[in-house]
Amino acid sequence: MIFCLRSNLCLEDESDDVLDDMYDDLTVVFLCRYSIQSSGVPKCRGFYDDVLFNLDAKRFQLYVRCSRQHFDVIYNKIKDHPVFHGKNSSKQFSVFFQLALVMYRIGSNGNAASVAKIAGFFGVGDGGTIDRITCRVFKSILSLESEYLNWPSREERVGLVQATWEEMPYCIVYTDGMEVPLEEAPIRDKESYFSRTKKYSIKLQGSCDFSLKLRHILIGYPGSVHDARIFNSCDLALSPHIYFSGEEWIPAATVAFCFYSSSFSLKFVPNDSLHSSSTSVLICFF
Repeated sequence: MIFCLRSNLCLEDESDDVLDDMYDDLTVVFLCRYSIQSSGVPKCRGFYDDVLFNLDAKRFQLYVRCSRQHFDVIYNKIKDHPVFHGKNSSKQFSVFFQLALVMYRIGSNGNAASVAKIAGFFGVGDGGTIDRITCRVFKSILSLESEYLNWPSREERVGLVQATWEEMPYCIVYTDGMEVPLEEAPIRDKESYFSRTKKYSIKLQGSCDFSLKLRHILIGYPGSVHDARIFNSCDLALSPHIYFSGEEWIPAATVAFCFYSSSFSLKFVPNDSLHSSSTSVLICFF
C-alpha cells in the first residue's frame, strides 16, 4: 500500500514538471514568434482632419455620396444612439468620425473600397476596426427605419389619390425594381445572380409616392429573377389587407396600386401617357 502511494506521488510530480516545461516552452515561442519585430503600420488622419471637410460641395458629395447639410442631418439623428454610448464607448472614435468613415466607404468602390486603403486614409487599424465602426453606424441608421419608411395611413392614401388624380386616377404608389450590382460573383449559385444586363447583382423593389417618398422596399432576390415574379411574391401582393382596409384597393398593374372607393365609378384604362408619367416618377426616384 505504501509503495503504491509513493509511486502515485512520483507520477504526479513528474506530470507537474512536464507541464511546467511545456508552459515555459510555449512562453518562449510566443515571445519569439517573429524573427523580425514589427514596428507597426504608420497611421495618419490627415485626410479626415485637413482635407475631407475642406472640399468644395461637389467633391465632398463625390466622396461621401451626400451633401454637407444631409451629412449633418444624419449625424444629429444617430449621435445619441446607445450603440455609441455603451460601457466601452470611451474607447470609440467620435460619432462624427465614424459616420464620415462609413459614408466614405459606402461612396467608394473597386480598389478604393479596400479596408487597407480606407484605414490609411482615416488613420485607423486595418483589422476589425472598420467593420466594427460600419456595424455601429448601420445599426444606428436602421433604427430610424420606421420614421422614414412607412406605409401611408388611410387619410394619407386619400390625399395621395387626390394629388395624382390628373396624372393617374386612384394611384397611391409606384412600384418598380432595379439592380444593385455586386463587385464580385457570389461563391454559391452565382448563375442565378447573373442578370439580363450581363452583370452579377441582387434585385431591389421600391414603392414610392408622387413626391418620391419611399413607402415600401424589398431587397435580396438574385439578379436573374424577373420584376413581376418579385412583385407577385412580396407581401404587397400576397397580403394586401395589411396595407389597405376593407375593399379599398384593386391591383391596377405591376407598377402601381390604385385606391378604390365605392363612391367612385372606377374605370382604369391604361395608356401610354399614363404609364410614361408614372415611369418617369420611378426613374427619378431610383
